[in-house]
Amino acid sequence: MLGLCTVTLAVTLPCPPLHPTTQPFPRPALLPTPQEAREEKITLQKEEHERRVKKALERAAAPVFRKVGKPVMTRSQLVRKVKVVKEDRRNEEEIELELFLARDML
Repeated sequence: MLGLCTVTLAVTLPCPPLHPTTQPFPRPALLPTPQEAREEKITLQKEEHERRVKKALERAAAPVFRKVGKPVMTRSQLVRKVKVVKEDRRNEEEIELELFLARDML
């Protein structure tokens, strides 16, 4: 492999061939090129799409699931306790007196 070497004199001279050990390192087989990675991704997406379509068609062709037998018994509703609000049957004067006496104790 011949490369071009540049010299500061603006003259290009051919470079001597590189020694076999100094050749550019080849791309490892484990790393795909970007184009190969893109194609692989597209094929995986197509396979996933086909799998989903097949699954949807199987669901559509399957018989309708119907409940058979006696329905589940509904449970009785719990009785909610109603809070009883106590009415104050005292007259206003008794309430005022109670508040006044309570104020003195503070």
